[in-house]
Amino acid sequence: MNILPAGHRHLAAQFARSGTDKFAGVGFSVSPLGNPVLDQALAWVDCELYREYDGGDHTIVVGSVRALGARDGAGPLLFFKGRYFDGVPSRAGQLESAA
Repeated sequence: MNILPAGHRHLAAQFARSGTDKFAGVGFSVSPLGNPVLDQALAWVDCELYREYDGGDHTIVVGSVRALGARDGAGPLLFFKGRYFDGVPSRAGQLESAA
């Protein structure tokens, strides 16, 4: 799993599209388990599949963490209720823009 930094909506959109080469033009290295770690990722988590659960129109996947890493210098890109946010949750539980 790769966590994108704020300001990388274009990369999130590229990976959300179906029927395309998601990795076209995207630099990455390989994790200890052989999974892609995006060069622009803020953080990454390398998991082995532990269990899957039926979540209605989604599948809930639970992984066992085997390795992880993070970089400094940016906040995360968040997606909540159909919208992207370049920010962090406020104390009131609402998302505030960091821009």
